[in-house]
Amino acid sequence: MLYYSYMEEQWQAVKGHLERNLEGIVFKSFFRNLNFVNFEAGRLTLSAPNQFTIDRLQGNHASTLKTALTAANLNPEIIDYIIAGTSDEQKIERRRKKTTVNLGELDLTKSIGTQPTGAKAHNTNLNTKYTFNNFVVSDNNSLAFAACRGVADEPGTKYNPLYIHGGVGLGKTHLIQAVGNEILAQHPDYRILYISMETFYKDFIASIQKKLTGFTEKYRTNDVLIIDDIQFLEGKKESQIEFFHTFNELQQNNKQIILASDRPPTRIADLADRLVSRCEQGIILAVQPPSFETRCAILNAKAESSGLNLAPEIIEFIAKKCTSHIRELEGALNKAGLLQMSLGPRFSLAKLEAELQDSAASRPRTTPDNILKATANYFHLTLTELSSESREKHILIPRQIAMYLMKTELSLSYPQIARALKRKDHTTAISSIQKITKNLATDTTLRDQIASIQEVCVA
Repeated sequence: MLYYSYMEEQWQAVKGHLERNLEGIVFKSFFRNLNFVNFEAGRLTLSAPNQFTIDRLQGNHASTLKTALTAANLNPEIIDYIIAGTSDEQKIERRRKKTTVNLGELDLTKSIGTQPTGAKAHNTNLNTKYTFNNFVVSDNNSLAFAACRGVADEPGTKYNPLYIHGGVGLGKTHLIQAVGNEILAQHPDYRILYISMETFYKDFIASIQKKLTGFTEKYRTNDVLIIDDIQFLEGKKESQIEFFHTFNELQQNNKQIILASDRPPTRIADLADRLVSRCEQGIILAVQPPSFETRCAILNAKAESSGLNLAPEIIEFIAKKCTSHIRELEGALNKAGLLQMSLGPRFSLAKLEAELQDSAASRPRTTPDNILKATANYFHLTLTELSSESREKHILIPRQIAMYLMKTELSLSYPQIARALKRKDHTTAISSIQKITKNLATDTTLRDQIASIQEVCVA
């Protein structure tokens, strides 16, 4: 028993070496859940969560593992892999006479499942499923992830405010709520609030119009204030003033502020300079669309957490087909899981491919009205505002985007586009579309905005 306890300590040293020397996504995807089972007669047996992980370890990471084993003074002649929870693992466990170490608990990282019992009796609005443990780290988000971990360890003193921006479905909400959940786990007595900027705006308006009390207490008495979608402040001057005062009071009292948006503060139209300046006092970081390898890792992690055992070719097909954001990946993975459950042995890649194609074909036909509605909803505008004569930036740019989409997706003529926006002169449509086309070459935020609108309205 002592021998196996010692060997498991050695294995933890191996994993520590791997974690220090590998990119976060590689370690999390292939090594974090790789566990020691047995070592005898020169043969090392390890358990992995699925066959996909074993195939990648044997094919791509054999030399990496060997280097880490050597660093821990372990030099097996043969490495065997078995899938965790199978009869093979159970037989080895019985032969080991059941040591005191539970192999299923070798991952020592913390897991947050429920709100601590000592937490203050107030609604944090945090979703407990968003944790650091189940966030897939890669090159596209590693800096943002590291900053979030830093804030969670030292709230109010490191990176304050923390500002995360990026396109829809890239994990911003997951990250900022993971910070809140981690802080709550470490400091159960902290008052933490996660809210959208739209809710802040509505609360502020209600406090004025209906003379409701409690607004200041709700927002300015928190130890950690997390606000999502702050681009909603665009063009709302009175709300910006109130948010500035809330921001100031919290920061002056060393309370942590965490913000997320679809774009950096300098690109939020009509955002007051003093608010931009306050954001720049902390740290501003972007998350980018995931690479193919990252998408595979995300799919494997989500499949494992859902109890799905999908073949590698299914995972890779979904990763190749769904390239825009994580929500699209989740939708395709859920469909694959449902097909596997309903079809059983008849489930195949061809069945999934046909189903995903049918889903795309069943989307409603795109129309000018669909594009206008989707654009207005994305930018929190009314259709009347979008079709107005206003030249304010927060209305002008969405109008130009709508014109661009009607041209590129529907091939409408310039006069048709002008009529859709209640205009007699179509020269504005020409110049607007030319401007968007030119800016797309360099403006990543604009590309993200258009992709997000396309996802909703374009078949």
